Amino acid sequence: IECAFPDREESLAVISRHPCPSMLASELLKLRRACAIHITHLKPLQMELTMAEIDARLGKFAPRMLENDQVIEFYAPCGRALVAAADLSRGAKVLAAAAGRGAFLYPALESVGPDGHVLGVDLAPGMVEQLGADLRRRGVANAEIRVGDAEALDLPSGSFDAVRAGFMIFFAPAPDRVLAEFARVLKAHHRVEEALKR
Repeated sequence: IECAFPDREESLAVISRHPCPSMLASELLKLRRACAIHITHLKPLQMELTMAEIDARLGKFAPRMLENDQVIEFYAPCGRALVAAADLSRGAKVLAAAAGRGAFLYPALESVGPDGHVLGVDLAPGMVEQLGADLRRRGVANAEIRVGDAEALDLPSGSFDAVRAGFMIFFAPAPDRVLAEFARVLKAHHRVEEALKR
């Protein structure tokens, strides 16, 4: 389950509908039986604080932070749906922001075909390492993954036909900078697609 913000950012958690520890606790304390609880979507600079707050409120559940090498098939259907709706052209060059473990990157690769290229960027080095290893294992030649910050992309302007991002804009400290960077790296008259939680 996700817990994106520490309690001090509860107002942002309410607006974005991504819980903080107190919100998470109010729901999970309704459970009638024990179950494994894995916490995801922690903001990188506030992981320790948020996990400490979760432990203080939900210690009896023994919640654990989802590890980099754990894969839960939650995002794959979202990635496929976003890429299908985007109608990517064969041979297109795509930026997959917040690439994670590839839920949006792999469907984009299928759409652009062998003449296209997908560059994944993610802020988390562990995610980049895992996805990079997976790309190498699969022998994928037209994709790469790098550590990168969506607020300051180290990429040339006008270099992508499309930008795909999934469930990430609300985690950025400055979403306006992220969108400005996406617009900067896009070729003229192309678009950004972001999957958002409803």
